[in-house]
Amino acid sequence: MRQLSAPDAAMLALDTSKTYGHIGMLAIFDPLGTDGASYAVTRQTVAERLHAMPPLRTRLQPVPLELDRPYWVDDEHFDLDYHIRHHAVPPPGTPEQLAEVVSRIVARTLDRTRPLWELYVIEGVNGGRHIAHLTKIHHAYLDGVAGAVMLGALLDTDPDTRPTGEVPSWTPRPTPSGMDLLGRAVWTMAANPQRLVRAVGRLGKELTDSSTRFVVANRYVQYVPGGVGDRLRRKLRSDTARPSALPTTVAPRVHWNGSVSAHRHLAFFTVSLERARAIRRATQTTFNDVVMALCGGVLRRYLLLHDDLPEAPLLAGMAISLRTGNEEEFYTNRVLTAVAELATDEPDPVARLMRIRASDTAAKDDFAHLPTGTLQELTALRPHTFVNLAMRALVDFRLGQVVNPPFNVLISNVPGPAFPLYMAGAQLVHSYPVSIVAEGTGLNITVQSYCDNLEFGFIVDRELIPDPWVFRELMEEAMVELEEALGLVAAPPPKKRAPRKRAAPPR
Repeated sequence: MRQLSAPDAAMLALDTSKTYGHIGMLAIFDPLGTDGASYAVTRQTVAERLHAMPPLRTRLQPVPLELDRPYWVDDEHFDLDYHIRHHAVPPPGTPEQLAEVVSRIVARTLDRTRPLWELYVIEGVNGGRHIAHLTKIHHAYLDGVAGAVMLGALLDTDPDTRPTGEVPSWTPRPTPSGMDLLGRAVWTMAANPQRLVRAVGRLGKELTDSSTRFVVANRYVQYVPGGVGDRLRRKLRSDTARPSALPTTVAPRVHWNGSVSAHRHLAFFTVSLERARAIRRATQTTFNDVVMALCGGVLRRYLLLHDDLPEAPLLAGMAISLRTGNEEEFYTNRVLTAVAELATDEPDPVARLMRIRASDTAAKDDFAHLPTGTLQELTALRPHTFVNLAMRALVDFRLGQVVNPPFNVLISNVPGPAFPLYMAGAQLVHSYPVSIVAEGTGLNITVQSYCDNLEFGFIVDRELIPDPWVFRELMEEAMVELEEALGLVAAPPPKKRAPRKRAAPPR
C-alpha cells in the first residue's frame, strides 16, 4: 500500500465532467509477417510482464470523507480481460480515421474502482498493414519519463523474442479497512500544523538568498494580471541584474484559451530527427530549443491563418523533470512546469529560435534556485478536499472563459529510445504521445523521439480547435522556414493555400 504524493493526487483532480487526467501513447506496429502485436499475443505478453509493471495491478483506495490523499492498493479482483480491449478502424484505416477512433476513446473517463489503465489493440490501420496500440493510463500513476520506461517493459530490442506461455503467480496484498485509513488521516492532520511551521521556517531561510527570493517572487507574480501585475514585474526585474526566465507580459488570450468541452480531437505526425539535428548544429542550440521553435512557428502560422495573432508573444507551459535517478519511488510524478515564451510576435524564424533559447535557458537556470523540496512539502500540506473542490469549481463555473491563463499551450518533450523496438516480431514504427487538455488551455503539444523520428501528438478541445490536422502542414512549413533561413535547403516555389474557416470563438 502506498499513498499518492501531492502531485499525483493533483492529477486525480483533473477528472471532472469535461477534463480527464489520463495520458496515453499511440503505438503503430508493422507485423512483418508475424502475429506480433495482435490481440492474443498482446494479451499474453502483458500477462507475462505485469510483474515488471506493479502499478498496473493497483487501484485507488479513497480515505473516508476525503480527509487525506488516497492510497494505491492491490486489486484483489484484477481482471486482465477488462483492461485489454479489441478494436478496429473502418477501411481504409487512414491516420485521420485512426485519430477519430482514438479521440473518442480518450474522451471517456477511467473506472476508479479498477486499476486506472486500458490498452486498445486496434486493427485495420493503413489498409490493414499495421496494428495500433492505444495505451491509456492515468497521470496519477506516473509522468512521461516513467511512462516511457513502462512502455519499454512491454517491448524488446530482439525481434525474435516471443511470449513464453508462462505467467508468474501473483497474490494481492490485503486491502486496509476504512477505519485504518481514517486513523492514518487523523494522525496526519494532527501532525500537519507542526510540519507546516517547519516548512515555512525552512522556506524563510531559503529566501534569504537573493537569487532564490527573486526566482520565487518572479515565478508567482507572473500570473498577476492588469496594471498591478505589470508594476510588480517591472519592480522585481529592476531590483536585480539577474535575467528573468519569464516574459515581461502575461499570456495573451487566443481562441483556444477558453472553457473546454468534454470532446477531444487528435492529430499526429512525424518530423525527421536528422532535420532537427541540422538546425540544432547550425544554431548551437538544444533539441528542446528546436522543438519549441518549431511549435512557435506552427502556432504563429495557425493564428495568422485565423486572424487571431496577438501582439504579445504566446507563453508555453514547459514540463521540466525533477528526476535525479535516486528516487525511492519510480512510478510517480516528478515534474514542475516552467513558463517560457514562444516568440510568436517575431516574424524572423532564426531570431525567434534565439529568443526561445534564451527563455528556455533562463527558465532551467531559475529551477536551480527554486527550493523545490520545501515548495513540494508545502504543496503536500494542502487539504486534499480543497484541491478537488477547486478543480471542479474551475470547470463547473467555466472560469477558463474569464480567468487569464498562466500560459497559452502546454508543450512536453520526452526523450525516447534511439533503437527499434518489437513486440513478438512486430516492429514499432511510430510512437505518438497523447496527453491532456486542461480548463482554459484547449491545446497540448507533446513530442517524443523514437529512432530517427520526432513523433508529435497535438491533442485539442474539439470545440475550440476544429481543424487540428492543419498543424501537420504548418509543421512542415515551419521546418522549411527555419532551414531556408539557415541556408540548409534551397527555397521551394511558394504555395498558395485556400482560405480556411476561422475557428469558433471561445464560448
